[in-house]
Amino acid sequence: MFDDAAKGMPCLFKSFCYILSNFTTARLESNYYIEDLLPDPKTLLTLPLLSQLSSILHDNICWEDFKQLHFYKPDSNLAEATIVANNITSVHGVAVLLVSGKIVKTGEDAIFGAFIPEPSKDGSNIQPRDEDRDDLFSCFLFELSPVHDVSWGNVGRPGWSVTGNDELCFGENGNGAALVLGKSLETASLIRNVEQQDPVFIANAWRGNGSMQLDVEAIEVWAELSPDQDKYEYD
Repeated sequence: MFDDAAKGMPCLFKSFCYILSNFTTARLESNYYIEDLLPDPKTLLTLPLLSQLSSILHDNICWEDFKQLHFYKPDSNLAEATIVANNITSVHGVAVLLVSGKIVKTGEDAIFGAFIPEPSKDGSNIQPRDEDRDDLFSCFLFELSPVHDVSWGNVGRPGWSVTGNDELCFGENGNGAALVLGKSLETASLIRNVEQQDPVFIANAWRGNGSMQLDVEAIEVWAELSPDQDKYEYD
């Protein structure tokens, strides 16, 4: 179980240092603190969720420059999966996709998404990272609630595509883990098949086979933005 937890939160203890330092008289030496980076409270990333994301991605993101770039509501005029795909591909630098909504069967809140370090390339094939640094990760899928999980990507496999039904599919539906955004962004699905053969995203055996369908409430794309790009784009 510890091994499974370590794979899902590889930077957990680094993040603990920053969290626990808030309760000491002297904070750790650093140029930033996670709680100082929170943007408009209307965004999905609250302090607990941002800390949780940091437990996976600690050294993979320049947190000082991490901002919401795109925001989508299912009932907006521009709510289309193809637009999300195009906007992700056009991001310069690291991107994070977040999907929030309620699970259809239970009504529980859920948040899941994708880490995309090479947005212009990971769609056609997931790119390798620096071989000398095992703390830098290639494209992967994650869940933040109600369960914490990570489905690591396979380098060289196509990360995502727009299907014939104009859905945006990360991974392969029915092989490993897959995240599917419906055409009009009203629904999203997270699908796991542990009976996998060379999947794009590896489904964890301890989760078993299954799927989760969401009634989407909001979708966000976050990225590393320079100061002159520090703005939101609502779609």
